[in-house]
Amino acid sequence: MATAELINRSNSTMFNTDEFLIGTRLQVVFDMETTITIVPETPDQISFLRYVLDRFGRSDLPLGIFNINAKPALSKFHLKLYPNTSIKESREALDGSDVLLKYCDERTILICGGPLENVAKAIQTWPFGCTKWLCW
Repeated sequence: MATAELINRSNSTMFNTDEFLIGTRLQVVFDMETTITIVPETPDQISFLRYVLDRFGRSDLPLGIFNINAKPALSKFHLKLYPNTSIKESREALDGSDVLLKYCDERTILICGGPLENVAKAIQTWPFGCTKWLCW
């Protein structure tokens, strides 16, 4: 499982992904009510994330996007996690800001990484109830 200690021991931003895999599977825990938004949210990313959520028995989680027409952005790292798996592109996603507006309230802790287009759009579409954020 990925830990802060393992990440801090890394000598570069490109670390050995095998440290975070067990049996070629990335270790992720969804022990909370969760929604997910992604950027740039291309059909290949949507389908990959839907595949991963299904593998963890969480295909029920809402998935929000900002711009479905962005150029393909799935990396080799993602493909390494599930080798020999064919995943068809999907457009099964909601507007990212709508997902945040619907599911975030004053009790929400929003964990963000990367571009914050979905968050920015939600803030501009007042009222946005989330008051606690963790960004990296």
